Amino acid sequence: MFNYQKFEKDFIEAWNSHDIEYLLSFYTDELVYIHPGEHPRVIKGKEQFKKYLEVFKTFPDYKFELINVAWNDNIGFGEWIGRSTFNGKRYGLEIKNKKFEIMGVDILIIDKEKELVKEERVYYNLLSVLEQICKNLEVKCKDE
Repeated sequence: MFNYQKFEKDFIEAWNSHDIEYLLSFYTDELVYIHPGEHPRVIKGKEQFKKYLEVFKTFPDYKFELINVAWNDNIGFGEWIGRSTFNGKRYGLEIKNKKFEIMGVDILIIDKEKELVKEERVYYNLLSVLEQICKNLEVKCKDE
């Protein structure tokens, strides 16, 4: 039987460790990672996901704190707070040493046979991040 509590603890530990191989061990090879606030918005497979995880270079101290979790069979809902320092290039910006904090929700769909994540959907307010990191900066939008 799937141990939801152990999975939650280990999964957050893996994200907070920034150990990409350890983190990938929680996902199926065919994973689908949907993240409307990022590019690409839909990531398919471990190789694409591994490339996406280079995000840790921009957010080197990113940590998640799990607030609430609920499970309905193989679907998990997790509310979290993320804290980090923006230090690099992302969202068309290059910013150094700006701290931010966001709240978000993840939806996990577990492959019951493998006991691994086969799909993850991530939702948070990107505008909140941008407001925090761009505060007191003169920022100009690119012409489209």
